[in-house]
Amino acid sequence: MGWNPHITVATLVRQENSFLLVAEWEDDDLALNQPAGHLDENGRGGSE
Repeated sequence: MGWNPHITVATLVRQENSFLLVAEWEDDDLALNQPAGHLDENGRGGSE
């Protein structure tokens, strides 16, 4: 059994004085996050 890394990639997108954020609702709570995703074993973005 080898090492199986879990890789998350994220970015910071700025235009003038604004930043791109992802709004996610869970129950009644709003979370503002950076655009991000997971990298699969073939180097492509996953669908999680």
